[in-house]
Amino acid sequence: MAKAQDHGYRRFAAILSYLYENIRTVSVSELAARFGYSEAHLSRLFRRYTGEPPVALIKRARLARATALLWDSDAPIHRIAAEAGFSCAPHFHRLFKNTYGITPEEYRKAHRVYKNG
Repeated sequence: MAKAQDHGYRRFAAILSYLYENIRTVSVSELAARFGYSEAHLSRLFRRYTGEPPVALIKRARLARATALLWDSDAPIHRIAAEAGFSCAPHFHRLFKNTYGITPEEYRKAHRVYKNG
């Protein structure tokens, strides 16, 4: 991975900032077009600075957003999936379970017990 002192790092930081600010709707093609890169070059930049492709970072950021919403919100799971940027609630459910080993409902229940002491 590249170091923070690299010339292109500031530009990449702007890409990441935009990605996180727009996590609900952002796509790789949108990022590439917005910052003037081809999707292949953008993918190379992500691999250089993060060690992973942009789709992996987007997926991880959306899951992190979903976990925060599950912790803080009583909204239905399908609404949380949409708010986190997942267009398909069943896909979100499978991805969540594959990533964390529990369903979104189980996560919410477990963290409610912890949160409420």
